[in-house]
Amino acid sequence: MTILKNQRVVEFGAFSAAFLFPALVTVFIPSMAMLTILFMPIPLALMVRRLDLRYGLATLLATVAILFLLTGRPQTVFFLAFQTGPLGILLGLIFKNHLSAGRALSVTVGFSLVVAGVILVSSYFVTGTNPLVLSERDRQVFDVERKMISDMVAPGGRAQGLGTADVREMEKVIAQVEAMWPVLATSSIIIWSMVSATITFSFTRYAMARCGYGQIAALPFSRWRLPWHVIWGIIGGLAFLLAGDESNIKELALAGKIMLWVMGFVFTVMGMSVATFFLGRWKVAWPIKLAVTVALGIYLPFTFSMLVTLGVIDSIVNVRRLSADGRIPEEEDKK
Repeated sequence: MTILKNQRVVEFGAFSAAFLFPALVTVFIPSMAMLTILFMPIPLALMVRRLDLRYGLATLLATVAILFLLTGRPQTVFFLAFQTGPLGILLGLIFKNHLSAGRALSVTVGFSLVVAGVILVSSYFVTGTNPLVLSERDRQVFDVERKMISDMVAPGGRAQGLGTADVREMEKVIAQVEAMWPVLATSSIIIWSMVSATITFSFTRYAMARCGYGQIAALPFSRWRLPWHVIWGIIGGLAFLLAGDESNIKELALAGKIMLWVMGFVFTVMGMSVATFFLGRWKVAWPIKLAVTVALGIYLPFTFSMLVTLGVIDSIVNVRRLSADGRIPEEEDKK
């Protein structure tokens, strides 16, 4: 009994150190944050899988306390811990309960959306930064861009031969980007949260296998699928956009645009999964497949529209007839 208890203490200390080290690197070397945040949840997931949920929570709280004592920056510590800690605990519970690959990935991505939303809302109340309003720093960047255009077309400038119509077109483009910047910036944060959670899930799956804790079977990209109720994201985005335009509430309309951008990315990925599935089952010579792929790459506007449509249709009617765990009917018959 004593030996088992000592072993748990050693494992707890090792996993805690493995979680604390990348956290310290993230805080003191911010340029490494994008990389370290991908790996931070893994030790916590391994601890929950190996030991218990209580150990994972204890490590998270201890790490928060240590970071706060070392940095004295509660906001930074809170956002870092909330971005990585709950995800690590969730992944540990997912692997502990042996969820199927499809459900595990859906839960992970869905949870990352919740985390990103909470962080954006919290940043508004904690720091006063409104993600739906252009910050002063961003305004200065766009003002610099306008000044650069003015300097270029001024006498002695590098582009003094440009006509008035060309200058107005460039200024119009800058104004359009400036108007859309809050949507693009916020959407990018949410999309990166989903992408990073997916990458972390893959790394955690590999780490679980290497440590001998069992693993979830890999789900090929061509078998990825979302449940039908995800289309409510598009419906909600359209509702927010229309309500904001009708009531002249700019923030509501921007929130709707953000939802549509995020759902557009999600359904584009799902459409790529559907296209990959059928392209792989298309029994033609590989040069023909390559030619089709190149053609789709050339006509990007058409391709993106087609992919989004495929993603939406597959989420509603399941055109690939996949089971909940990603099997096709032929594989289900052999099961």
